[in-house]
Amino acid sequence: MRKSVSILVVEDSNTVLSLLREIVLLEGWNCLEATNGHDAVRISREMEPDLVILDLLLPGLDGFGICERIREFSSMPIIVVSGVLSTEARLKCLNLGVDDYITKPFAIEDIVSSVKAALERKRR
Repeated sequence: MRKSVSILVVEDSNTVLSLLREIVLLEGWNCLEATNGHDAVRISREMEPDLVILDLLLPGLDGFGICERIREFSSMPIIVVSGVLSTEARLKCLNLGVDDYITKPFAIEDIVSSVKAALERKRR
């Protein structure tokens, strides 16, 4: 039997978190949630999700720090979904091993296609 896909959504805005949760669940994936950086790292380590959808601006440990910590123990795909529009932030994320960088506001189709592509690359 095939293991169901588990996605960790890391977002401190309740509105965006609810939308991302709905997208994940409608696609038939399991949804784990964190609203701060320290919980995100802990859940990533303990629950070993298949993929992380990550905001950059979070209380405590920011998204860059989360990427650095996760990369110490995992190569799980990370998709950044952020309102930070700077080229510097995008390049820093790519240098930290992020698989995709989607800016807010986002189209639902962008999230779904990015997640599916990252999961397929991981499967291969």
